[in-house]
Amino acid sequence: IDDEETGVEFISAVKNVPAARQGKFEVLRDPILSYSYKYPVESTQGMKLKLLQTRKPEKYSSAAPLSSNFRHRIVNQKLDFDNAVVIAMYVCPAIGFLKKFPPQDWTSQQVADTILLDRLNAKSIEEGRRYLEQNVEGGESYQDEDGTFYFQYEHLEPGKITSGSSPEGRHNLAVSAARKGQGDTLYLFSLNMGCPETIWEEMKPLFYEAANSFRIDPLGRTSEEYVPPDKDPWAIL
Repeated sequence: IDDEETGVEFISAVKNVPAARQGKFEVLRDPILSYSYKYPVESTQGMKLKLLQTRKPEKYSSAAPLSSNFRHRIVNQKLDFDNAVVIAMYVCPAIGFLKKFPPQDWTSQQVADTILLDRLNAKSIEEGRRYLEQNVEGGESYQDEDGTFYFQYEHLEPGKITSGSSPEGRHNLAVSAARKGQGDTLYLFSLNMGCPETIWEEMKPLFYEAANSFRIDPLGRTSEEYVPPDKDPWAIL
């Protein structure tokens, strides 16, 4: 649905994304960082996912870092060891272009490039840009009823061989949304879902349905247990 005055697209019941009403899902709601999403437990072909909670939902300040600069942190993660399916929630402060402009001016490609390049820790700018050009594709961006903007994108991990994966690497779908902390700093909440390339086509519609369900609660309507990412930034417990 488009707002004729602003040109903003609002999320509706029907979206032009490859989501399917198949498979089985469960719902995760984290009151600590006040977000929710549903995740697949059985594929469209009947493959059951034994997702173990390898990292319980926790606040940003005590979460494990995902990158050497400590900005990106894993605040929740589920893993199916047999099928090498990973569903994780990452949080990081807005940097670069995303720090200079409000979310309504962002595109999915800009969000993907900024987040992944910062997480990549490339040896050079050229290496980082080459990775983004070859392995990252921006997708849908939309706004929900609460005014929050969401950005979807796919990205590859070429040649990364893990248990149950293939030499072709891994395929990921991510969706990111931003919310302010205690001050004016924006924090990005990113739901990332990945699997070996060999089962991507089977998991793709489930990942997209999960991505479409992802919501962060707006400020003023967060849970009572909500802990802003920038509260007690040096706490480890």
